[in-house]
Amino acid sequence: MRRRTFIAGLLGALGLKATAWAQPLPPSNLRVGEHMAISVDNTGQSAATVGFLSSVTISSVAVGSGENRLLVVGVSYHEWSANNPVVNSVTFGGTNLTQLQKLVAGQTIVEIWYLKAPANTTADVVVTMSAATYLIAGATSWFGVDQTTTFGTVATANGSSTSPSVAVTSAVDELVHDTLAVNGAPTITVGAGQTQRWNLASGTNKSGAGSTEAGAASVTMSWTLGTSATWSIMGVPLKPAAGAASVVTPRSFALLGVGA
Repeated sequence: MRRRTFIAGLLGALGLKATAWAQPLPPSNLRVGEHMAISVDNTGQSAATVGFLSSVTISSVAVGSGENRLLVVGVSYHEWSANNPVVNSVTFGGTNLTQLQKLVAGQTIVEIWYLKAPANTTADVVVTMSAATYLIAGATSWFGVDQTTTFGTVATANGSSTSPSVAVTSAVDELVHDTLAVNGAPTITVGAGQTQRWNLASGTNKSGAGSTEAGAASVTMSWTLGTSATWSIMGVPLKPAAGAASVVTPRSFALLGVGA
């Protein structure tokens, strides 16, 4: 009101008058269709390191209170024709996760499991098998992940070499997550541009690792092994949640025009 009175008085002194006053201006920084940044919350890992085990526990995985939470668990294990082990369940504090996909490459198997909107709590992640085997599991929790269209297209690859890799179709603002299974226990080095999330061996018989990398049109998730071995790898992009529009209080009034 003071601003309007001041401007009207100034115009009067000039022999002019205000002819119209607008309502408050629309926000100049209202951004529609932007996405939240996916951010890591916590990670954990565990392996069956002594002989065969039918389950592994990643103890005390703490999931924070951020919005649009996602828990991802990667499982790497050895397939034995004698007992044909499979993953019976993956749980977080007793809540079942859902299997995203499974890749069987000879005796080297890799799986990714997930839980949308996990509870804001600290609890164990437990991977339970149908039979004992060499087993590695890693867990990561995330904020800012779309709760409806959570994942992009899963990409898989397998081979026998010192250079496991898989090309994943992704996009800017996404985050690519991979899980690797390796026969034996060679040294495993994460590829350039990736962030290693876990890297363990189950005795000398099986190894598993997981990493993430920022999304782009195409992202190659790669690792280097100390010696040649059979391997299988799976990668998938996490989709970002839509961001809330940012609104800043605009100026109170806008002068539309003056007249004599």
